[in-house]
Amino acid sequence: MLKNAWVASIQDAILTAMPMVFIGSFATILAIIKDYWPAFPDLSPISTFSFGLFSLFISFLIPQSVMKHKGIKGVEKQAGLAGVAFFLIMIFPTLSGDGGKITFDLNAFGTGGMIAALLAGLFVGLIMVLFAKLKFISDDSPIPDFVAVWFNTLLPIIVVLLVGWLFTFELRISLYDIVNSIFSPLIQLGSSFWGVRHYLFLRIFFSIFIRHFQLGYLPCSSCHRFASYCTKSS
Repeated sequence: MLKNAWVASIQDAILTAMPMVFIGSFATILAIIKDYWPAFPDLSPISTFSFGLFSLFISFLIPQSVMKHKGIKGVEKQAGLAGVAFFLIMIFPTLSGDGGKITFDLNAFGTGGMIAALLAGLFVGLIMVLFAKLKFISDDSPIPDFVAVWFNTLLPIIVVLLVGWLFTFELRISLYDIVNSIFSPLIQLGSSFWGVRHYLFLRIFFSIFIRHFQLGYLPCSSCHRFASYCTKSS
């Protein structure tokens, strides 16, 4: 069992989104049929709106999971929404002159933006944790809990959005491009179903290894303590 809340949050988020990866990968495999049978329907949109939105899912799930593992109740969904908002700003969208249209790079929603989504989620989770003790409305207030959550999450969400606004729209710095340039080898590895599968295999392997090591170690420790106790008693 993972002790670190941040690592556990990343793991939970990725595992929660895995059904979408499987669906998208299965649709991609079926799309090969169309190359040999032109009448077969085009299933690529299914992959686009499942596996192709993996990073968007992660940006919501990580802050939500951080709140759960940190024991901060009642704000999980708000943290997830803030994660999505910050990620959408982070990937440097293009706004039309009249503000009526917004354009995103679709590749950023898939595994190409996974590292950026992961860091965005952790950043939002960190801000929400730091502001958790700063409440406009205390827990013992007669105001309904859902209303208290509204006001108590205003300040951290504003901070998150201000950071995104400052870098993207004022300084014109693409945090998404910076992250991708730093972690480009990992992004290339995770940009396929097989890359994600290899990650899961390693994660499961090390989890089983550590668990078996602990199970093998603890009984031996107990035996040593029991032997020491018997020696002292004699």
